[in-house]
Amino acid sequence: YQVKEIVKGATPDEIYEERRARVDSADAQKLLDLAIWCRENKLKKQAEAEFQRVLAADPNNEAAHKALDHVLYDGVWMSYADACRARGLVEFDDQWMTPEEAKLKRALKEQQELERAISDKVRECLRKLSAPDVEGRDEARAMLERIPADLKFAPLLEHVESKSAEIRSYCIGAL
Repeated sequence: YQVKEIVKGATPDEIYEERRARVDSADAQKLLDLAIWCRENKLKKQAEAEFQRVLAADPNNEAAHKALDHVLYDGVWMSYADACRARGLVEFDDQWMTPEEAKLKRALKEQQELERAISDKVRECLRKLSAPDVEGRDEARAMLERIPADLKFAPLLEHVESKSAEIRSYCIGAL
């Protein structure tokens, strides 16, 4: 890095404190101007605090509400999350949706997790088919037979070209 110049003067935080001290807490417009100045000068926390002060002075100030990401729902300013809840929506996986959609997505997610667990079990059993211990191979084969064909189809396809003749043979026979 190279320093091009050194500018002496007050920091944005110092300027903010000075400006804040001069603003009357009942003057919504001056508070709004200060909040906008803070935002423009990358003083995020101070900007949020000042937008809140604007709302304390003028609860219906549209600019302050919008700056705080509030939405107008049924004539009342509120956070987006509160507006979604007021509409009867629920949050699932960081998305707002109807309770019915959430229930369906939850069931689908559970189904996918179950299918993934079954696929992992099939892979584990397939690995055991090439184990030196006969009892372990028989146990793996019995476990594979209890798993419905449609749930083991993908893992079987993955292992059709296995280096193990035992695994290849089982996969081809099961498919």
